[in-house]
Amino acid sequence: MTAVRSALTRFFHIKKLRTELMLFIITAIVIPSLALAVISSETSKTELRSKMEDTTNSSIHILDKTLTQLIQLESASVNELADQISAADVTSGSARVRKLIDKFKAEHPEIDIVALGNTDGKFMLSPTSDPKDYDPRVRDWYIAALKSS
Repeated sequence: MTAVRSALTRFFHIKKLRTELMLFIITAIVIPSLALAVISSETSKTELRSKMEDTTNSSIHILDKTLTQLIQLESASVNELADQISAADVTSGSARVRKLIDKFKAEHPEIDIVALGNTDGKFMLSPTSDPKDYDPRVRDWYIAALKSS
């Protein structure tokens, strides 16, 4: 204790005992307070980071589950539509199929084009259009559909 006192006295050139005691008390209060503030700050930062990671992981899990359900519903809708249509219907340009794909397009505004095609190169599009030189057999969606069936 006397070593600390003599070091402080030399450092601050303290002449009075009162000043020396005040400096000691202030030092005794400030240093632990600063240490406590630093420790509290680091603990809070660690806990906050952990909670943010947990919240982010939870949000990602919910988003993944929601997207999976959405894709399953859309896939079921497309499969239901496909079960109602045959290649012959596309070849003949069936009015029933036209109504089905137009209705499907109207019920699914997120879809830009409903396209049907068969091995003869015949096709039906909703919204209705008749592009020149259109061959569904060379389209990526047609090739992918053949591979998946």
